[in-house]
Amino acid sequence: MPVIDDILSAYRALSSSLDALVPESPVLTYNVLSYAWDNHEAYLRMALGKGAGTVMLGMNPGPYGMAQTGVPFGAVSFVRTYLGIDGKVGHPANESPLRPIVGMDIRRDEASGKAVWTMASHYGSRDEFLSRCTVLNYCPLLFLDEKGRNFTPDCLQRDFRSKIEDLCTASLSSILAILSPSSVIALGRYAEGKAKACTSASVYYFPHPSPLNPSSYSFWKEKALEELRRIIDAS
Repeated sequence: MPVIDDILSAYRALSSSLDALVPESPVLTYNVLSYAWDNHEAYLRMALGKGAGTVMLGMNPGPYGMAQTGVPFGAVSFVRTYLGIDGKVGHPANESPLRPIVGMDIRRDEASGKAVWTMASHYGSRDEFLSRCTVLNYCPLLFLDEKGRNFTPDCLQRDFRSKIEDLCTASLSSILAILSPSSVIALGRYAEGKAKACTSASVYYFPHPSPLNPSSYSFWKEKALEELRRIIDAS
């Protein structure tokens, strides 16, 4: 399919450009598109072949989710059972023993990924959900400090952050232009700002379902599915 091939090419180009920046990174950086490409490609081919009119956009990989499975918000139990993806995942060249990549052998479900894909499963089957909504991330890099602790792109040193964001914004803009969704659901304020910079589609805000954002719990438990259905039905 030409559309999928164009998007895969865009992600490969982004991955190569980001790899060129990794040596100058002031923090430990894992490029998920590099070492977990097989699972990521399998997900994209599955998700983008359905003609979804809504894109759900996150920020960047979590250490227990996409960083391990290669799938956006990739809580391993949902990647295996709901999405049916269970491929081999490699290792980043600069892997830290404090934050090893064990791939699909990870025993812990990422909390934010569990929230997203639980909502998807309540919406319907894998094919029913993916025919209406595609889940993507703005940036495919995991950022870690010297103790292996995860932190987000908005906390990066300004000059390096600018270089990362220039590449990710250009890539997301081209991907959204290819997909031409009617709506984008941004998970968190950072993703909301990037979505608005990358598309003229309607952008809706959902609070990010991170355990670090406990105020989002009631939204994801009581309102998220209803809001998802409303947005999808309007798209």
